[in-house]
Amino acid sequence: MVGNLLHTNAAVRNVLISAEAVFRKCFSILLRVNESNLLKFQPTLAEALFRIDKVHLALAQRRQQLILRKKLLDEKWFLVEMRRTARAQESLKEAISIGHALGDAFAWIFYRNSRTLLDRHLSSPPQPFRPTGIGGQGELEFIRRGQLLNDFFVLYHGITSLLRVGDASLINPKTMKAVGLCEIKTERTSESTLNVMLFMVGSEDFTDRLFTTGKMESPEEPKEFLETFPDRKKQHLDRQIKTMAKSFEAHRIDKHISLSHHGHVNRLGELMKQLQSKRSACIRVHEGLVLFGMKAPGKSLSQRLFGPKRSFSSQKLFTGLVEKVALTIDRSQIKSPDNSNCIIINAISMTNSLRGMESKLLWPLKSQYIRALLLGEIIIFSIYNPAHLIRRLRDRGFNVTVSKCGRAGPNIEVEKHSDKHIFRLIHGSYLLTLVHTYLHSEDLIVDVLSRAMAELPKMSDGQSATIQLVMQQHLEAYQEGGDGT
Repeated sequence: MVGNLLHTNAAVRNVLISAEAVFRKCFSILLRVNESNLLKFQPTLAEALFRIDKVHLALAQRRQQLILRKKLLDEKWFLVEMRRTARAQESLKEAISIGHALGDAFAWIFYRNSRTLLDRHLSSPPQPFRPTGIGGQGELEFIRRGQLLNDFFVLYHGITSLLRVGDASLINPKTMKAVGLCEIKTERTSESTLNVMLFMVGSEDFTDRLFTTGKMESPEEPKEFLETFPDRKKQHLDRQIKTMAKSFEAHRIDKHISLSHHGHVNRLGELMKQLQSKRSACIRVHEGLVLFGMKAPGKSLSQRLFGPKRSFSSQKLFTGLVEKVALTIDRSQIKSPDNSNCIIINAISMTNSLRGMESKLLWPLKSQYIRALLLGEIIIFSIYNPAHLIRRLRDRGFNVTVSKCGRAGPNIEVEKHSDKHIFRLIHGSYLLTLVHTYLHSEDLIVDVLSRAMAELPKMSDGQSATIQLVMQQHLEAYQEGGDGT
């Protein structure tokens, strides 16, 4: 497969076709998770992701072979093959991100009451691929057979992008909280037998368990298992266990600020409804935000991710868009020296996640709309001008500094002075993302910063202090077509 481009392309297409069927099946399970399908979701999704990983690894090997033989190959042919291989890899990465989005939505069911632990996961670097070789085989076999461990449900991290510390979480089904983390280590004892050892830490007492030929056994000592490990692997495992244990350390929260508001997800639903009968459509959500949507070319996920590239040159697609975007300009600032008019264009993807925000797959939209966005059948762009938000913050007494508006949009720094305190917020691009990608209202941003400013004197005791502002979204309206809160 590595040496033959035709076989490579066929393998990519085939794995994408297979993956789409699995993604649709897993999406259907997510809509109605119950006792009969709960244990099917993880192994079904994990098997698909491992298959994609295998083809991606073969492409990486092909790429490496091309580089090693570069001096023997025609330069033009070499560049063409490198581009084709890179595009195939990118297509597989996009498919993996769709699988991870499904896994993240599944994980949210169990992690909604474990926000602090989830934040510790997100502090670690993401793991886009699953382990290869014996380690991967052990993880896959374990999740096929070992999802129920005594009184706990095992949530496999390999199907998610959110869960990054350890290989699996242990969920207490009574409290719906993550109470343990575990590393999965594997050794082969024969051609047909794998021994899988779980190394666990958590907020409750656990006993190490050995999974052998489909049965749970309690080993006397894990030392026998570790005797086959080289020193380098033992040291790595020790660091992993310490990281898991540190994740359960107490996290100080000085003040909870609870705000309830209605976002604009319902307007996205209105746009999706228009796209049922149109090739493209756009709506103005509020004075600073426009949403534009279009149907993507390609009838299948394979065609959309790995089919011929197509341009969108038809002006009919963008009818009315320029006029609506022009209305987002805050004309009162145009001649001002601190003019903050700036256009941010961003794709609203179901596969991207933001710290503190729940999965977009849980948005209160019709399931057919969510599925279409997830599988790339519909493409949505937000066009946002933060000038109106910035003006409102300035009207509330905040000093707002806007950095140069680049490709990723501007960053804003927000500052406010009182008699004894200075409130300063840096990295304000997070707040802008809440508006243009997660469709929160600008009212929420203004209220959050105003409330945080009001609480500052109670938290700092008159001293200089750095206070971390942690946003946590709690969706309340899950019914299809709801507003979202």
